[in-house]
Amino acid sequence: MLAHRLDLTTAQQQQLDELMNQAQRQRRALRSALSPAGLQDLVASENFDRAGALELFNARLEALRAAGPGLVDAAGDFFDGLDFDQQQALRFLLRSRLGRRAQ
Repeated sequence: MLAHRLDLTTAQQQQLDELMNQAQRQRRALRSALSPAGLQDLVASENFDRAGALELFNARLEALRAAGPGLVDAAGDFFDGLDFDQQQALRFLLRSRLGRRAQ
């Protein structure tokens, strides 16, 4: 859909694919750092496991830190590879889409 709206070239489509791959890697890393079983373990005993919660929190932060540079590079490569009109169209799409979520 985005590729069609922006009329991407093959090279631009490859950059968008890489951006999507990087975003998916980050999502997988975040999910693996916080499993439902891990959350259940925090409340399994009489008291909340604060140390365990901090470990889970830090694992998620580390997953973000590890995946962040690749995601930022992929986003930058994609955006910088667009021409002016495509950048403007992307800005409009993001603005209209994010505006709907804020309401």
